[in-house]
Amino acid sequence: MIARYFTLTSMIAIVIPTGLLVVLGYFLLVKLLHLESRRAVARWGFAAHLLGFILINGMIFFYNFFVFPETVFFYFILIPWGIGLLIHAIFTLFIRETEVDFP
Repeated sequence: MIARYFTLTSMIAIVIPTGLLVVLGYFLLVKLLHLESRRAVARWGFAAHLLGFILINGMIFFYNFFVFPETVFFYFILIPWGIGLLIHAIFTLFIRETEVDFP
């Protein structure tokens, strides 16, 4: 039981900094590229979301199958996050800026 606790904390120690780096990279890109269009900012936001989804879920997938091959748990994170990513894609890529008014 203790070994599983330490491996879970090591996974958290890898996933959280990776997610923070993706968010920081997004904000730096917005500042460096001087994006003024809401559409361009929204697309870069979606790209950062997709990159984080791929990197973090990829790490969780490999962690699951190399550390706990007898238990499959990666899809508990993959499916809800994938639904959120799909909703983000629909609002970013398919709904025009004039249809939704953001404050």
